[in-house]
Amino acid sequence: ECAAPLRHGGLGARQRAGDREGKRRGAMALDAACEVLLTFNEFATPFTEVVDFDACIGGAISTEARNLLREATHTRRTLVQSLDNGSYRVDPRNVVGGVDLYLPALYRITRSMEESASAQITLVRPLEFKWNSVLVKAKNQKRPFTHGTLVYELSFMLTIRALAHYNTARLLLDPENSARTDNLVNASKELRKGAGVLEFVAQVLLPRWIDPPAQRPPEVRSAVVRPLCNMFLAMAQRITVVQAILKGSAPSVIAKLLLGLSDRYTSINQEFVRVERPVYETLTETLVDEAPLMATVCYSLGLRYLGEAAKADAKPGEAVAYTRFASENIMRATYTAAMAKLYQSRLDEARSDIDVIFHECREENEKVYFDAVPTRERLKIPEGQFIVNPQDFSMPEVDTLSFASRDAEAGAAAAAASANKGSKRSSLSNWFSFGSSKAGDSRSTTSAASAAAGGYECPPGYDKEVFDSLPDDIKRDVLEQHRAGRS
Repeated sequence: ECAAPLRHGGLGARQRAGDREGKRRGAMALDAACEVLLTFNEFATPFTEVVDFDACIGGAISTEARNLLREATHTRRTLVQSLDNGSYRVDPRNVVGGVDLYLPALYRITRSMEESASAQITLVRPLEFKWNSVLVKAKNQKRPFTHGTLVYELSFMLTIRALAHYNTARLLLDPENSARTDNLVNASKELRKGAGVLEFVAQVLLPRWIDPPAQRPPEVRSAVVRPLCNMFLAMAQRITVVQAILKGSAPSVIAKLLLGLSDRYTSINQEFVRVERPVYETLTETLVDEAPLMATVCYSLGLRYLGEAAKADAKPGEAVAYTRFASENIMRATYTAAMAKLYQSRLDEARSDIDVIFHECREENEKVYFDAVPTRERLKIPEGQFIVNPQDFSMPEVDTLSFASRDAEAGAAAAAASANKGSKRSSLSNWFSFGSSKAGDSRSTTSAASAAAGGYECPPGYDKEVFDSLPDDIKRDVLEQHRAGRS
């Protein structure tokens, strides 16, 4: 169900099914745990309308500013086109490209407005940015969310870009993709890019929104964007677990990564539950139902690998206990309708695998080792490890320009007096709605080169066994984050 619809022309259903089966045979076979971990939700693509900045914004503004407004109109039209592919699935990479093309012009308007307090700007007609939400249930969304502030447009657009990064990772790891296992690193990077964008929106942009309206979509609510960021990071760690499994890492390492995932999903669920109830009840099931399910599933898989670690360490009684509790725990996983459609067949296979391992361990212990099987209370569950961090995002470098024409600058005092007497000149704060930012629009980062130069020594606060088993790109990221935190 995850494959994108293709333009098959005159191919019949039987031939198309044969093509799909051939692709599956070409891809590396993964065990049930890996298939569960690589199961992706898919975010829909939003709809928006063309905005003519040049037609909406008038007044005595400079020629350079007028050209910038036209550029923003043109590049936003390109973004609108990237969001529509007729009856076929939108390529998320086109969405990222559309956002990246439009972002510099929009951000340049934003920065230039901040420095053009004397500009005599009027709104010839309302400047309206209309977006439909992809995080709200269809039945709760009768019309697009419409606002006229630049911070709304910036924040919503960046959240959409983040969702496109997630969908790109999903595309790279599609079960029918013969290069699936070769794409694990790039898919993880896409998720970390998306998480970095969401972190920026939640921590930098949205806190600057002056008096945001109560009726606004979840894409521009920090209370929703923050757990969404953590969901992206959790998905990236799921990929890291798959990498560890394929690499043949020690079962104890895999177990710690899975237990860390379980803790993170528990935290994500708590974040969503704290969202205002009227907003929470409108969120899509695939958004809010995954975290509680995966908290249980990842904990169960962690117990399974602790059982395998105990077996490798010649502790057959503990192996029986861990795998038995893994089997019991995963049976407690409950599905909503949305999660059943996405996960149930794969989780049934994962449950079966755990049961097979448990019965093998129990039979071997009862016939060969006769080792005492400890109770759950006597088992030592190690602390989980969560090691994935977002990739830092910052706005593009732009040169600001003055919106005020030379004549307007000369008559700024007169314009201000006219405004105080009830002129129709728009106040920037009415539609611009940006406050000052203590954090600024970019954050310093430590380069990957400097992190690599220091070697791959495990930093304080991380499990050395887990760190040493990580792929090099994840090690570099952990070191970057640690050093940035100390500076």
